[in-house]
Amino acid sequence: MELPELLAAHPWPARMLAAGEPLEQHWTLRSSLPPEELWLWLRDTSRLNRALGLGEMQFEEDVQGRVRGRSETAGMTHVWTEHPWSWVAAQQIVAVREYQYGLAWWVRAIYRFEPDGEGCLLTVYFGWIPRGFFQRLVLASARDWLERGYRRVVEEIEASRPGEHSPWQQTQDPQLDWAALRRKQELLLAAGQPRELVAGLGEWLARADDLDLARIQVLALAEEWGLAPRKLVDLALHATRAGLLSMRWDVVCPHCRGVRESCGELSGIPSEGRCAACELDFDTQGPDAIEIVFHVHPSIRQVPERFYCSAEPAQKEHIALQQHLQPGESLELKTRLAPGPWRLRVADHSGLVELGEGPSSLVLRPSSEHTVGAPEPRVRLENTLDRPATFVLERGSWSPHRLGPRQLFALQEFRDLYSDAYLDAGVRLALGEQTVLFTDVVGSTRLYLDRGDPQAFAHIKQHFDELLAITRAHEGVVVKTIGDALMASFLEPTQALQAALAMQRAFPREREDTPVRLRISLNTGPCIAVRLNSNIDYFGTTVNFAAKLQACAEGHQVAFSETVAQREEVRAWLEAQGLKVEETRLTSPVLGTPRAWRVTVG
Repeated sequence: MELPELLAAHPWPARMLAAGEPLEQHWTLRSSLPPEELWLWLRDTSRLNRALGLGEMQFEEDVQGRVRGRSETAGMTHVWTEHPWSWVAAQQIVAVREYQYGLAWWVRAIYRFEPDGEGCLLTVYFGWIPRGFFQRLVLASARDWLERGYRRVVEEIEASRPGEHSPWQQTQDPQLDWAALRRKQELLLAAGQPRELVAGLGEWLARADDLDLARIQVLALAEEWGLAPRKLVDLALHATRAGLLSMRWDVVCPHCRGVRESCGELSGIPSEGRCAACELDFDTQGPDAIEIVFHVHPSIRQVPERFYCSAEPAQKEHIALQQHLQPGESLELKTRLAPGPWRLRVADHSGLVELGEGPSSLVLRPSSEHTVGAPEPRVRLENTLDRPATFVLERGSWSPHRLGPRQLFALQEFRDLYSDAYLDAGVRLALGEQTVLFTDVVGSTRLYLDRGDPQAFAHIKQHFDELLAITRAHEGVVVKTIGDALMASFLEPTQALQAALAMQRAFPREREDTPVRLRISLNTGPCIAVRLNSNIDYFGTTVNFAAKLQACAEGHQVAFSETVAQREEVRAWLEAQGLKVEETRLTSPVLGTPRAWRVTVG
């Protein structure tokens, strides 16, 4: 793209030109990589700037949600305000900075990605409005160096092979306490963690880039390493207890998905959060309000937070389109959006955009809701507000790499290792859908009368040990025991039903070493986690109904609700097992007579 064409597509605003004449530079590179692939590299402008040899930057967010930056370059302090970046994924990036101190008043950077056969034409533009004649000379002298740097890093990208580390990987040896690392690894091995996983984690923590270690998402790491997520989360929990890692609970704004507060302990999670950027107060009860991430323990390796750019597109990879428009302004863009649910977010407005069958163009306004369009539509944005607004089009679903309380609290390893963890009394965390299981010992009163308290307790203790093992084997978690009853939870109803039947088969009629016989009930639905007697407990209608379903079961039976019975995977599993399902009803003065089902074992 020639310079006049580029400036016609991205003109300088009058308020910037009022500060002086721009100093401009632009060049075009040809890459053998398609735009979608080159985009994945260059959207991470923090790593890009480090590869170019630029210095570190410091960023902070003020009370109005504005991001302020600071750096030392060419012996001069630079201080600026980051204006909202604009981008369309795999097509273009526009970044604007307004400087309070430094060589320039304004700086604009523009990247354009255009298909070129199987490759890409990358156009890079920099425009500065210098503060004076001397500053113009300094900036002009750096232009050739900057262009050579970009050409070099693109060549390095093309020379890398799939599966290799980034050519921008930090290669110098970190400040690492090898002796402490080995000691922590021995503790993990003693705890029964697999040797190859312990060795792999230790090697990665020793050699990984600081930028990769700043915020470790174990689910993303498990995908990269080709591991079952549960195995790596289990390892991370043990590594945290051993002092190899530390765990952090991040409070996330439900509107912009940015981290707004970090807590070192579960008990530090607040009941409410505040996002200055969105001007939004929110509670932390939402299912996506908390994310659990990990860090290298500072006794093993010091990993300071390093920034070489705010790198908005890389930090917000769920956003495919972000554009800042003035009041009354409109803009038309081509997109490469895939079919599926997307969310339009403008100021305090949001709405669903479903891409599939439909028109080939979309008109998106702040009040847009439930718009339907075709894949890769042409999008027209219209700011009908009386103030500037940033239009954001983002994936409707949250990243699958987020580890939340729903997954963590469902791990028996977390319950065992963090039995001392608790929520603040006023905090309630949404856990999403859970399948709650209750067991009850049939005739427990007669058991205590006939056997006496000591012998009866021994039988109850033994049965709890067996139930715990079965729960763990089916990837469930024991929430609590109540007298001779047990409450467990599972992420999937099929797992819960399989565990329930395994429990019944563990205590058949013909078993002679224990008089314990069970009835079991299940229900699926949303739950919240609360603090009860300094422990993490589950609460809500789902839990209450699961407990009431005990009335529908007798010895050797499993009763379950209609929400469980309606699941296609549950019906398919029951049919494959050849189990006879009997319909029944629960009589309740509050609930009426809802339908339920039950299975008899043996």
